[in-house]
Amino acid sequence: LRTYCQYKNVFECENYLLYIKNFKLRQCLTKFRISDHVLEIDKGRHKNIAPENRLCLYCNSGAVEDEKHFLLDCNGYNLIRTQFFSDTNMDLDTTNFNNIMSHKDIEFHLAKCIQNMFKHRNSIMT
Repeated sequence: LRTYCQYKNVFECENYLLYIKNFKLRQCLTKFRISDHVLEIDKGRHKNIAPENRLCLYCNSGAVEDEKHFLLDCNGYNLIRTQFFSDTNMDLDTTNFNNIMSHKDIEFHLAKCIQNMFKHRNSIMT
């Protein structure tokens, strides 16, 4: 819950759990929010790799592959990220990770973006 507690500070049912009807899409966003995914930050903990050594294998930037890097920084997902910011009328330069993750009006777009990014990652990494 290292990341989850940064943007989740009220104990309540999240809106997206009720209105995103597509199970796979809802599941994708939920797993991303609770760090139950295939990013190195999560995979590395199962292998007892120090957090600072769980590096992104996709962009070779030397950055830790955590949720923030995946969603906002990794250059391997620039096209998908650009589409997300266009769909939500948000500005990448002025929006931070916690704002995106707690923004109630963009959850469907965020779920689609994350799903597309993982699909893209899986096609490249396999």
